[in-house]
Amino acid sequence: MMEIFLFELKYRLRRPATYIYIFLMFIIPLLLSVFQDSVTAEYTNGPNAITGILGGMSIISLFFYAAIMGVAVYRDEEHQTAQTYFTFPISEKNYILGRFWGSFTIVTVMNIAAVIGTMIGFAMGAFLERPDYGTYTAFDFTAYFMPFLYLLTFNAFFIGSLFFCLMTFFKRMSILYLGGIVILILSMASGQLLSNLDTEWLSIYVDPFGETAYSYITKYWTIDELNHTQLSLSGKFAINRLLWLGISLLIFFFTLFRFSYKGFLMSSRKKTTKASKETYVAPSFIPNITQQFDAKARRENLWSLSQIEFLSIVKENVFLVLIVLGIIVAGFVTYQ
Repeated sequence: MMEIFLFELKYRLRRPATYIYIFLMFIIPLLLSVFQDSVTAEYTNGPNAITGILGGMSIISLFFYAAIMGVAVYRDEEHQTAQTYFTFPISEKNYILGRFWGSFTIVTVMNIAAVIGTMIGFAMGAFLERPDYGTYTAFDFTAYFMPFLYLLTFNAFFIGSLFFCLMTFFKRMSILYLGGIVILILSMASGQLLSNLDTEWLSIYVDPFGETAYSYITKYWTIDELNHTQLSLSGKFAINRLLWLGISLLIFFFTLFRFSYKGFLMSSRKKTTKASKETYVAPSFIPNITQQFDAKARRENLWSLSQIEFLSIVKENVFLVLIVLGIIVAGFVTYQ
């Protein structure tokens, strides 16, 4: 496992995209923290404000997690290097664990960059001494560590496990996009549920990021509680976090124990077999072809390519699923 883990780590560290993701995870919360203000007696850099920024980053980073965790195993099939693992004494579980934890380590570095960016941003905001931005309090490491653990790390593990599982078994980017869309829909639905007194209790279980669950418990807090109460794994927030952590572990162990080299290579073998069966048939008659590059030909090419792309999208099962989800969400919002 260690060899696969180190290989994945070194591969990611050689990719420029990795440093772009880390930089974005650093600069976005830094800017948000610098321009964070408070129009009430709540501290500008209090625990509630810090949790809000880092919790929001755990949602924004969904796309970065997908780029890191979603392609760890799929990359071997894309580059046609998966067959080489039959020649090495690497078990299937060690292969999965090495790929997963190598990618998850990079994701954790990204999350640490978000925390550091938030720290520096609030420090810069306090240094600028802007009275109209509210009152700043003393630095408290716990206020940063708790959101890092319960929001960034928990969400990274859930999203990483889900995307890793989807790409391992389906090996299609469209499925990965669908998974991300479903997660965002659940997050939006939980916000809608929270806004209704009759359904706010349900928002705790629907929210995969924990942001809505945190808003639920702080909904009626006083200014003093917002300024001094640290994020903790208790009450309704604990129910949300442990529920989605349990779902994450189920997905992770399902991937770990269901993965097999044989099943992973089956689709690529079918593609190779299908391609090998196609034989070349020489045409009996070759007509004379006159190439045309006028405006009419360009319009016909545009129309033909548009039809091909449109039909390729409509025929996808993912497209039909998205249509159904859109109808469900529209009905849900209308009901609310």
